[in-house]
Amino acid sequence: MEWQRHRQSGFPFTPLVGSNSSGTGDTQKSRCSNLNPTFSGPVVLGKPEQWFDPRAFLMPKAGTFGNVARGSFTGPGLTNFDTSLFKSSVFNEKYSLQFRAEAFNISITQTSRHPTR
Repeated sequence: MEWQRHRQSGFPFTPLVGSNSSGTGDTQKSRCSNLNPTFSGPVVLGKPEQWFDPRAFLMPKAGTFGNVARGSFTGPGLTNFDTSLFKSSVFNEKYSLQFRAEAFNISITQTSRHPTR
């Protein structure tokens, strides 16, 4: 019997504003937001339906850039459990038989999408 656990941390992400109010003429529509100085509590909630709290961010003022650093938050990670069972039988020097059963993602762990999509 063998088993394997695979755990991977999430990828970094940046909460973006859906417009470009910097006034630079850049055609890139999304810009970084500002951190809300009056917000208290956890920014990353970790729920698949709402990974981060949008109240933690504000729109940047016109003609400015946001102050949230690029890649400052971490998206959902991945955990996977795999297992295999096998039994080998030797009949003689020439013949042997092996029964093998394998199962992947036995914990049925859901993997959420990247939070900014």
